Amino acid sequence: MKLKITLFILLTIFIRGIHAQSNEPEKIVKNFFDLYKQNRIEQALDYLFSSNPILYNKSESIKNLKNTFTNIEKVLGGYKDYSISYNQEHFESLKIIITYVRYEKQPLRLLFVFYKPGDKWITYRFEIDTKFPENFINQVLKENGFIIEDNN
Repeated sequence: MKLKITLFILLTIFIRGIHAQSNEPEKIVKNFFDLYKQNRIEQALDYLFSSNPILYNKSESIKNLKNTFTNIEKVLGGYKDYSISYNQEHFESLKIIITYVRYEKQPLRLLFVFYKPGDKWITYRFEIDTKFPENFINQVLKENGFIIEDNN
């Protein structure tokens, strides 16, 4: 029991230390994927949400998200890599980063939204877009005239 408590305290200090050193959203996303690539899904999500105590304390939501990520790899295969497809700051305090994530069987899109209420960025929102491949392909087809919408 003491070992678990000690490990939890060390992990918390480590996560907060990383945040203090690299609080820019791009670095947060990179660190998230570095942990994720090492198959440390739970630590990656803990790291992502540790900057925002309100979200981090919603333990049931975080637990569900961890289960979702575990199931994603069961369905889509192993994680390959990611790239940032959108990275824009709005109003000097809101940053939206959208990543394209490659798995063995199909891609996913992850949305990261960061908010800067003072001098530190916090994770404000995080979403998994499981319908990404179909929606993206349909959008491309529509934009190029291959799908005609029926307005009836």
